[in-house]
Amino acid sequence: MGMWGERVEDVVYFMEPGYVLEGTPYQISIECTQLGEDNSLYLPPLSSAAHRDFLPSAALGYSSNRALLIISGSGIKEGVKIEKTVNLVDVAPTISYLLGISPPDNAEGRVLHEFLL
Repeated sequence: MGMWGERVEDVVYFMEPGYVLEGTPYQISIECTQLGEDNSLYLPPLSSAAHRDFLPSAALGYSSNRALLIISGSGIKEGVKIEKTVNLVDVAPTISYLLGISPPDNAEGRVLHEFLL
């Protein structure tokens, strides 16, 4: 999951969409300001973000943890669209490869050869 290798804590948690963490990890709460169609799940305001305590696949309102990667320039193929997930940890190794330098020592990702000439 890209959780920093040996630097990750012994316990890692992620919240189910609809729950929020306020203050300390011991203050888990649910705000029932809006209910889903089945009245069972809190739906945050559409402007809420899905960062912090959620899995990469979480989506809240208009927000999610997904991002767009657009890469262009020398050594890059034009018009390539990758259907599978590209992870943020893949960016530094790919740019390092293009620059002809070693990736950072703690880099966990892979070179995105699908984009390269």
